[in-house]
Amino acid sequence: MNHIYFALYVIALLGGALLLPVLYFRYKTAKAFNESFAIYVVLSLLVFLGTCTLYIAVNVSPYHFLFNVFVSAAFCNIAALVYLLPRQQYQLFNVPENRRRDYIWRALSGAVFVVALFMWLLPQAIAFIVVVLSLLALISTLIYCQRLQNRFYAQVFTSNKPKVVALVLPVLGIGLGLLEGFVFGDGVAKRGVILSLPIVYILHCASVWWLRDELFPSTTQVQALQLDQLTAKEREIVQAVLKGLSNKQIAADFGLSPSTVKNHLYAIFKKLGVTNRYALLNGLATKGQS
Repeated sequence: MNHIYFALYVIALLGGALLLPVLYFRYKTAKAFNESFAIYVVLSLLVFLGTCTLYIAVNVSPYHFLFNVFVSAAFCNIAALVYLLPRQQYQLFNVPENRRRDYIWRALSGAVFVVALFMWLLPQAIAFIVVVLSLLALISTLIYCQRLQNRFYAQVFTSNKPKVVALVLPVLGIGLGLLEGFVFGDGVAKRGVILSLPIVYILHCASVWWLRDELFPSTTQVQALQLDQLTAKEREIVQAVLKGLSNKQIAADFGLSPSTVKNHLYAIFKKLGVTNRYALLNGLATKGQS
């Protein structure tokens, strides 16, 4: 039976190994691709660790020790997701920089990572509390990302399918794996592997391939904005935004204060009927424009 479990993991890894390079070479210039790619690599590493756990459990080491190490690795992946998911949303929807907010997410991710490294050394009662707090951190991250999507989603995507892939499947993979571990702990220890993990990962690979063009929208598929309604100064600021300059850089180049640049951008967004920089960069047209 262990050979069947191992084969399932190998099939899942092969799916990711085939998909990752295709995504990279085809969509590497897409908005927020680096963060999206990193999230996918994190999930792939989790499956890889599961495969190694199974192989070593069958051929070398005691099961309980390996299971503890694998759970610790799973929570290290949660720490990575707590850091990467908000960054992906910021890049995707062009959310303005905020150092305090970024420090909060980094600190939360770092705390989960540190406790994950030593989780299997903690007493069972304390380890359970750590598990709950870490899962709450992931849930909070997903809720925060969902709020960003509710605000900006329509500016980038035309269907809800990418939202399902980006938020539901990652938490489903880790959540089901942990649930299986706690509910069927003895069985998992004897097998030395989480069975739900490769199954969800295969579904994830299939979903990403099926929705690849929707997950990484091309800037060539949207209409160009009509900039003739802007003033000369506003068109200059638009050109600076297209070069990838931040508000502070634009302010320095034009001899303005950052707040004045924000006011100019607000006026530009209002005239063009967009709500964020990403919509501007992708040339989204105002409702009613041809």
